[in-house]
Amino acid sequence: LVLLDFAQPLQGCRLRVSLPGVGAKRANPGKGYGAFSWLSPAEIRRCGTFCRVIIYSKLYFSKGAGIAGVLNEVSNRGVVLKTGAFIQEFMRQPKLTGAILPSSPHLAERMIQQIDFDKAASIVEFGPGTGSFTRLILSRKRECTSFFALELNENMYLDLHRQYPELLLYNDSATRIHDYLQKNRLTRVDAVISGLPWANFSEQTQDEILIPTISALHPGGTFSCFAYLQGLVLPSAIRFRRKLNRYFRDVKVSPVVWRNCPPAIVYWCTR
Repeated sequence: LVLLDFAQPLQGCRLRVSLPGVGAKRANPGKGYGAFSWLSPAEIRRCGTFCRVIIYSKLYFSKGAGIAGVLNEVSNRGVVLKTGAFIQEFMRQPKLTGAILPSSPHLAERMIQQIDFDKAASIVEFGPGTGSFTRLILSRKRECTSFFALELNENMYLDLHRQYPELLLYNDSATRIHDYLQKNRLTRVDAVISGLPWANFSEQTQDEILIPTISALHPGGTFSCFAYLQGLVLPSAIRFRRKLNRYFRDVKVSPVVWRNCPPAIVYWCTR
């Protein structure tokens, strides 16, 4: 179960997590953290869908009445994340959400590393979620660069739309990329950034998204996606990596991004 610091208003909760214990916990007053109490998932939801939290050490989360058995080491201490909505969506749709926490700024930097923002005329993002990659793209792209995102989860779509009203965002599947290229008077794009949980998808779903994506890219265009370290041994993840090597002219793998929860690697693919 998670531990919340009530020194902040509930709309701006600070989350500090330690090993589970019995009853309430109280932090060292000298540390300035204030009082802590164990909260149930229902109580967490009442803190507000869009609460901001700070991850300090380890995260335990609950599903229903019992512990779900997930413990992830958070090495990027002090990173501010909008996880209230993300955790809720993971518990509601774990296969579609793919992770309990949003991507860290360190993973986001790796994901956009291959984009030449000085030359890219068009960029598309799949599954922006809480906007970890989106905010970097918006801050670095040229004003004349066409950029839109496809988010299938309606709650995350609405949240992201409120955060970035200037973002061209569609509540739809990445399988329909060509429909939205046509809608925006584009034939192909220079870069596609994917936050989708590929290892959670069946082979059919992987192909339904990947094949149209490849045909939507300009020759020399880039496709960036990531995979969690602990999931690389899954058959679906191995199958996906083989597809990338088969479909793209060049596939590079980043060093492990340890400062993400869970640690991840990035695939940089060139058509």
